Amino acid sequence: MFSELPPSEGTRHTPSPPLATPPQPSTNTVPAYLWDNKDSDLDDALHNPDPVRDAILDKSWTIFSLRGWMNIGALVVIVVTLITLFAGYPIVAYYNETHMSGDGFNLGGINGSGQIPDLPNMPRLIDSDTPSDVFTRSGHDGHEYTLVFSDEFNVDGRSFYPGDDPFWEGVDLHYWATGDYEWYSPG
Repeated sequence: MFSELPPSEGTRHTPSPPLATPPQPSTNTVPAYLWDNKDSDLDDALHNPDPVRDAILDKSWTIFSLRGWMNIGALVVIVVTLITLFAGYPIVAYYNETHMSGDGFNLGGINGSGQIPDLPNMPRLIDSDTPSDVFTRSGHDGHEYTLVFSDEFNVDGRSFYPGDDPFWEGVDLHYWATGDYEWYSPG
């Protein structure tokens, strides 16, 4: 199938030289610095055990060693730091801050004396059309409860689209649980 070109084409077939065989490993191929044993490595004791030295080290164990006391001391410092961080700091912070003397319900709402602030041009938590006789009521448990929010919904033209009302927002969604029986809309 393959044919050589005739000599007239200017090519000449020359035989290739034989492949060289790789050298066989011997002790002469290892460099001298790998066999140097004048200075020992740091881990030679791990690879060259000495039974006499190891027996002495095995018998030298004591419960009152410096390393043991340092370990126990470090654990004590860590535990005390964690207890101080998660228990001590909140206790100290609680007693260092000033506390209000009365009950307060809301920022800008009813204060401890039961007065309702009237801030002009600000939405009020209790509607101005709410009758004053419903500001407090006596519960079934005998305690007196104070009204903190009311809305009479009696302002004509009031809109509940997003951003129009300070307290309420009507969303335009289908309540799937009733199957078209209810539909919420801001209008």
